[in-house]
Amino acid sequence: NSENYTSMNKVIITKHASDATSSNVRASAVVAMQTLLEEEKTHAVLRPLLPSLGNLIHDKTDKVRLAVVKLLLHVKKIRGMKYYHVVPAHHLLVRLEDEGNRGNPTGPVSVALTDLLSNSFFPLSNTKKKVVTMTDIINRTLRLLTDNPGAALVFYRNASSKLSVASISKLIASLMKCLVMFIEEEKEQCLEKFCSDDNNTSTPLLDVVPEDDSKRLKHTNASLFKEANNVALMATIAESVSILWDSIKNELSKSQNETFNELLKEIFSGNVLTEVYDHFASKFENEEDFEDSKLGDCFRACVAILHCAGKLDEPNIEGLRTQIVKNLASLKSIPEEKRSKMNFSPSVSLLCVWGMTENVAYCLGSSIALYFEGESGEQDVEFCQQSNESKKRKSLVKVKASGKSTQLLPQLDMDVCLTILGRILKGSFSASVSARESILRSETAYSAIENALRKAQIAAENILKARVSLQPKVDVDMIRNIGISLECYGRFVLHKEAIKEEIPLGMP
Repeated sequence: NSENYTSMNKVIITKHASDATSSNVRASAVVAMQTLLEEEKTHAVLRPLLPSLGNLIHDKTDKVRLAVVKLLLHVKKIRGMKYYHVVPAHHLLVRLEDEGNRGNPTGPVSVALTDLLSNSFFPLSNTKKKVVTMTDIINRTLRLLTDNPGAALVFYRNASSKLSVASISKLIASLMKCLVMFIEEEKEQCLEKFCSDDNNTSTPLLDVVPEDDSKRLKHTNASLFKEANNVALMATIAESVSILWDSIKNELSKSQNETFNELLKEIFSGNVLTEVYDHFASKFENEEDFEDSKLGDCFRACVAILHCAGKLDEPNIEGLRTQIVKNLASLKSIPEEKRSKMNFSPSVSLLCVWGMTENVAYCLGSSIALYFEGESGEQDVEFCQQSNESKKRKSLVKVKASGKSTQLLPQLDMDVCLTILGRILKGSFSASVSARESILRSETAYSAIENALRKAQIAAENILKARVSLQPKVDVDMIRNIGISLECYGRFVLHKEAIKEEIPLGMP
């Protein structure tokens, strides 16, 4: 009878779903509730009981959390029942963000949550209701990016499992439009223009969203656009663009999606990415009292923009390579404390993606070799683009690897060079991994850096001989750089052996 049925459900929920000794029992209890919901007559009885299962959304075991999300997906299909009455919406967003923090942003739980929330953040047009415009979607997107940036980034990593290539392409275009609008607003507040008159190249970016939609967007999000220096939001938008583009990268290469691939190429070509990148990169030099958190946000934005640039051929992006070279050259003038917080491996990674691996390796190798040899003057390192501005720059290294006209790459200070190389060789940061693999797989690039790092060993031997001969005391900075170089050499050789996918019998 109904009393026994109700009692059974209460036992399942209060006892089995709370069994701290077995995750299997907890997951089975949730699955049992979903099975019971398949019978329409149970809805009235189970509706008030289901919220008691809500806390299991944060269970420590993946299969329990996944069972809860699947239950919510089933509830979502039932007329008269709302999944957010079982688990409140803010808990779902916290859960989605935490899945990303656990290092599994594309796991089963994240994908299921993205499926559950997709209509909330990217509603599809319905002829029976109000037609959903891209402006409506952007309004929701900006709200999500503002209130729950961590959850938003995980959501976009899995968006391609629910949304079409067309929808994601249009969202990327519109988000890039928003990013430019935010930068323009910030520039206007500083009484500056986004681009100087003599460097303003017209782009189709401003036409991505119709003018009327653009005005409505600024009107409905006035508080966001008027908030000065909203760097965190702009950085999250840039990351979202990069993540969304990554999610459909393989699909864009297919012939049926050529239209959308061309759309993105058209939008991001020209000087757009260069101007956006320069806006954030310049803050490292110009903002003396900039908070560390905002500098971190600027770095996030720069990484995302460079990642987007890597999806296009270098000639399609005006001035970005010149800007990267300029930033490398300016490292000498940045205080060491601020410079230590910067990571230029994304810039190096982009140059490698654009086919300049050997050039980068020659630059790093030449800078290290010059330091230990105590030589002055210039050596040859090649860059494949001619630049009148760079020819005027002093202390530049030229490398000849081919017969092409060259753009000079700045000769780096030893500590700057070792910092860049150290970041490339350490950790699992995606840009560092990409640059590292490019260098290691090129024998020419590998030899250029390896031979330079070997000079640290020779320098160390000379110092030991000098101490035996009672020569003047050794330069402390030299000792430090020798130690760091030898550490880099060890890591470099180990990485080289690792990519061979075999166990070495001996080390060189």
